Amino acid sequence: MNTTAQQARETLVRHSFAQQAEWCAKLGSMFTSRLVEGLGQQLDRNTATGQKVLNWPGPPDALGDAVALRLAGGLHGLARRGRLPGLAQLYPPNPLPQTQILTRAALDAIGEADAEIVEWLEFPPQTNEVARSAILYPGLMRVAHETGLPLSLFEVGASAGLNLFPDKFLYRMSDMVFGQPGSPVILLPQWSGALPVGPQPEIVSRRGCDRAPLSVADAAHRERLVAYVWPDQPDRIARVEGAIEIARPSPPRIDAADAADWVDAVIGGDAETGAVRVL
Repeated sequence: MNTTAQQARETLVRHSFAQQAEWCAKLGSMFTSRLVEGLGQQLDRNTATGQKVLNWPGPPDALGDAVALRLAGGLHGLARRGRLPGLAQLYPPNPLPQTQILTRAALDAIGEADAEIVEWLEFPPQTNEVARSAILYPGLMRVAHETGLPLSLFEVGASAGLNLFPDKFLYRMSDMVFGQPGSPVILLPQWSGALPVGPQPEIVSRRGCDRAPLSVADAAHRERLVAYVWPDQPDRIARVEGAIEIARPSPPRIDAADAADWVDAVIGGDAETGAVRVL
């Protein structure tokens, strides 16, 4: 890559970090906003991490390879592991640090764990947000009500398949409670209108697909699922940790496949008897 092309690539990457910082702030994570804002301005080529990020060959923004979130996830994962104590002491629940202080600590951490962070950059961010089950579960209740059958669940873009366990979560809607009593995952959707109608659905099979699937049976994959959740959003971290523990005893089958091809091959095949398929 010649100098002009390298500079153009670096400018594009730094701009994507600035955009990501704005979105993190809008979505309620000032910690991640300050982290990626500072790194987008100060990261240089003195480390393998800096070289890889600033020379990123693909689209670096959130609609592409989400490079800023890859780097933030790697730092969060290593900080949670105890690998970066200097940086970890700035993470929540500690007070929100100033951007300059956080950036300096993050750059020091990159120098300290350069090779490990480069490895993290290979992974696309996956958060597997289970709060969406608060919308899915009432629909499953309705399907069970209208068919009188147990359900076979299928999910595209499933990540580790945590949303294939909606029957294992507890839901509080208005003054009603649905789902699994005592569940470590409690969802509190804002609900208006008539409450859901139907029985608690019986789910007899769970299967999904993802281009880069994760497995709750793999400790490294579990670490990544939590690391990509923004560290100043403890409710989201608690949800994903609870969902992981629910899924671990019987991990769902998640195929490495493109969604369209998978749906044609799996959903388009002969259906099992005595159950209704829900995609």
